Amino acid sequence: MKNKKVVIFGVLDTAELAHYYLTHDSEYEVVAFTVNKEYLKNQTFSPRGTDEIYPVVEFEKLEEQYPPSDYLLFAPMTGVKMNNLRKKIYEEGKAKGYSYISYVSSKATVCNNKIGDNCFILEDNTLQPFTEIGNNVVMWSGNHIGHHGKIEDHVFFYGSWPVLTSNSDSSRKTTSDAPLQPPKRRPGVDIPTIIIINLFKPTNIKLLEI
Repeated sequence: MKNKKVVIFGVLDTAELAHYYLTHDSEYEVVAFTVNKEYLKNQTFSPRGTDEIYPVVEFEKLEEQYPPSDYLLFAPMTGVKMNNLRKKIYEEGKAKGYSYISYVSSKATVCNNKIGDNCFILEDNTLQPFTEIGNNVVMWSGNHIGHHGKIEDHVFFYGSWPVLTSNSDSSRKTTSDAPLQPPKRRPGVDIPTIIIINLFKPTNIKLLEI
């Protein structure tokens, strides 16, 4: 029986995915969902793939019903401008006293890596030895992060294309309003489906505040 109880922030697709992964591939039990008061349209939520009906509570009053002494929090938000919004909710949850969980798929390849909290790392990600992942990082399926690389806080990776190796002379950064994306295809120019970043020193991927 699972005895680590968690509340998920959000009721949209990513929250529904988080519920699925936590239910089928983790030690955590989802007990409720939470959203900001202005987005609270329904008092309950039933994610697809389950018959369970969960309460949805105001994030502003979350600690009154689910105190941080007894419950954990998970806020794996993605999408347009979600790096900044996820950072905001992450910091507000911390201010309320909550500890965040991280989910790392059992189908990801990890090597005793240092991984921060509120990370959502899906299947088919590869983290080579000595790679570090910061707090509040979302890694969609299919990334390869080479040895000695470091992903800073509040970053979202699309899957299937980044290959970061450990010998680049510059840091690759993502803006606060969009995840890292592959370059646009130009007429007559072939762009591989996997981008290789060659480094002369360990890579740091971080959020650019703009």
